[in-house]
Amino acid sequence: MKFPSFHPTLIASTIALAAGLQDVADISPKSSLRGDASKQPVASATNNLRALQDNEMEGKLLVRDINYGEDALEGDDDSDSNLRRLKKNNKGKKNNKEKGRPDETLHVEFADGMIYELKNINSSWTNGKGKGKVSGKDRIKLSKNCIVDAGSASIDLRGSEPEDMASNKLFDRRDLQEATTRRTAAQERNLAALRGDDGRMLQTGTKTVLAVKVVMNGGNEYSDSMSSLRDKVFGTDTDIHNLKSQYAACSYDQLIFDPTPNRDMSSTAPNDGSTNIENGVVTIRINRDVVAGEDGQVNNAVTTKIKELFGVSSPRQLADYVMYCHPEGTMRPGGIAYAYINSWNSVYRDTWCNSHSAQMHEVRIPMYVLIFSSMCIK
Repeated sequence: MKFPSFHPTLIASTIALAAGLQDVADISPKSSLRGDASKQPVASATNNLRALQDNEMEGKLLVRDINYGEDALEGDDDSDSNLRRLKKNNKGKKNNKEKGRPDETLHVEFADGMIYELKNINSSWTNGKGKGKVSGKDRIKLSKNCIVDAGSASIDLRGSEPEDMASNKLFDRRDLQEATTRRTAAQERNLAALRGDDGRMLQTGTKTVLAVKVVMNGGNEYSDSMSSLRDKVFGTDTDIHNLKSQYAACSYDQLIFDPTPNRDMSSTAPNDGSTNIENGVVTIRINRDVVAGEDGQVNNAVTTKIKELFGVSSPRQLADYVMYCHPEGTMRPGGIAYAYINSWNSVYRDTWCNSHSAQMHEVRIPMYVLIFSSMCIK
């Protein structure tokens, strides 16, 4: 499948920068994207299966773009190598395929911010109507026959195909400021595909970010302090290379990332280590054990806890972009970070949340202001 979407490219300057306008994403139909109507859903370890509810039938189609560490791509050793760079070249992709690690997967996000992987989609859809869908823009409607497995954060379509829904069009992209810098044909295709979407793309100005320190059972947590995380994202102390500084530099100060406003918990404090939002960071404690490959379940548990504590219907009501910093061990082997393209949510393996190259690759902002700078667009 080909999904017109933004895939930032890390470029070589003083830092690794995410460009934002690149070629169309290529998602080949994998086993997780195919299915037939006769296939029965496989129960998870928690056997937490249920029917799709009426309020879950419509949602936003998302593509999850997964990055793996270089140690996991080039050898069998899956240890932490401290090589703070992302590798998305052909050799890496081939190695991922051989090891059964997908580079991209399909998901749906419902209005409450819950995100589920889509499995067993009818191959006629993935090879037909599914081609050309834009992650974060296009909306789909699922069949009542679909089965939700909360234990694996997935939805089994049982061979059915999603129904197309009208996308939100809050304003016309042609009203935005155009840059005079020449763009490649691929960049023009991406710009054309994104005109008229839901207002979360191609923006300048000031955007808010919330970084979430995730704490789980058994003392497992994102391993840096709240103050260190704040510094790594916003440069509040000694870190001069961070998400805020690098996007400001790349955009000539036309896109600024600020900490989301402070906010106290609206419900009774659970006294479990969860905190109020302070200067753009928050600690969220969830009652889950660390299990490799269950990062999707962790994400939804964190989303649920945030909604409960702060009285919102979705974390995106708290900030434009929300970073989930997981403890070590929740992701599939080798996984270091991923984002749902053109979405509010990005996810990191432990201290990869500190890496400005990973931050910029995952907190992806396709925006016109980047086109002003030849160093940002290659």
